[in-house]
Amino acid sequence: MERSNRSPRVRLSLLVPLLAVVAAPGRAAADEARITVRPIEGPTGDRATGVALHAVGGMFFTLVPASDWDTAAAHQSLSSSSTSPDDLAAVARELRLQVVVTGAVRRVRKRAWELVV
Repeated sequence: MERSNRSPRVRLSLLVPLLAVVAAPGRAAADEARITVRPIEGPTGDRATGVALHAVGGMFFTLVPASDWDTAAAHQSLSSSSTSPDDLAAVARELRLQVVVTGAVRRVRKRAWELVV
């Protein structure tokens, strides 16, 4: 697999058009896709999460806040920080989400990091 040296901001800017294709084909303006950005794991995860929120905020998505996710996870007796696909799907169904953005920042070389979304 080829590694990318692009910054998280550049890589997320490439993700947004993909989300547009996946989440919004044939949707009316009043029927925006519902999306949430889960905290990105890793040493610079807070920064990457902020970049992801900025990238998708203000677009044609309805951004569901983390507090709604935490409440829905609690209703199902799940940990709000779980990254299990089954747990993510269960909470996403309850909140009627079309897209859940998750990811991790990991070291690929001594001075190189990769954002996996």
